[in-house]
Amino acid sequence: MSETTHVPCPHCTARNDVSRELLGNQPSCASCAQALFEGKPIELDIPRFEAIALRGDLPVLVHFWAAWSGTSLMLNKWPMMSASQKWEPRMRFAKVNGEAHPDLVKRYGIPLLPGLYTFHRGQVVQYVHERMTPISGQMLDRMIWYALNRL
Repeated sequence: MSETTHVPCPHCTARNDVSRELLGNQPSCASCAQALFEGKPIELDIPRFEAIALRGDLPVLVHFWAAWSGTSLMLNKWPMMSASQKWEPRMRFAKVNGEAHPDLVKRYGIPLLPGLYTFHRGQVVQYVHERMTPISGQMLDRMIWYALNRL
């Protein structure tokens, strides 16, 4: 019997238990029939954040961003999209507009946007924000390496 991975649907947030062997075969949601992986970061509101970042089995790298931040806009345009296309379904990528969802920013104590946080099975396992070090595509690569090789 093969092991399954709990993958919340990015569209309806339904629980999907997908065989590990089938993760790379473009699985779709058992409830809404939409793709579980689309090769782009998932835009999260609070209910989707709770389902995707906190209840799934895959590591999720979440970019907390703001429209006024040049670093945020740069990460949203290319590095996050490229990482999603390259690394899904081994891990997930998502973004949260910190201005639209200040409760999530406050919950995780993010002192300054942007911030990159990796969640695994409901826990923050790594993070970096602009006050700690300049955030770049290179920093994103290091966080992905850690998530894929240490979790």
